[in-house]
Amino acid sequence: MFAPVRLFFSLRRHPDVGVVAAIMAVSILFAATPFLIPAVAADYDVSIGRSGMLSAAQVSGFAVTVFIAGRTLRTDRRYLLIGSLGAAAFNLLSAVAPTFEVLLVLRVFAGSAAGLLVWLAWSNAMRTSGALRNVSAAGPLSVLVSVPLLAWIANEFGAAGVYVALAIVSLPPAFLRAEFSGYKRERKGVSPSRSNVVLVIALGLMT
Repeated sequence: MFAPVRLFFSLRRHPDVGVVAAIMAVSILFAATPFLIPAVAADYDVSIGRSGMLSAAQVSGFAVTVFIAGRTLRTDRRYLLIGSLGAAAFNLLSAVAPTFEVLLVLRVFAGSAAGLLVWLAWSNAMRTSGALRNVSAAGPLSVLVSVPLLAWIANEFGAAGVYVALAIVSLPPAFLRAEFSGYKRERKGVSPSRSNVVLVIALGLMT
């Protein structure tokens, strides 16, 4: 309920507007999946089940990148540029992919770019509780606002139109303000929280 207010203050006061924009772009990317699967199935004449592989490919690239980045990289603005421009490029190429197989590969790379942006945003936000709240509010609000627009774009312009829209929303993080202090997460023991175990099991069952 307070997401719009938090996002407003994050854009007004937060020095890392580019980080907030990165979270928004990635949230919109994943919000587009339900509209892309049937659109791609129609455009490339494949089954809905096969088209659904796009989601798995995208999430795979995302997960691998977050895992590696969190253990090997330090926060730096250049990664914001790489993730933002990479996401824009792979989304734009997805709009003109000649075959479904090529599109599948492109979605792996698009997911990787999204993973880089999310790792960077959350790592940077962990420095202060205020930044953490601002970043966490950006995702839900982005989905709320973008879903009707994504549905309209998919209906009017098909999968290519959605991918072009995703390319456009991926660009702002590269040009907006963001400050980084070279933070790198220290590896610690596994969290003793039992809720983490419950969450992982629940996600596994859903998958």
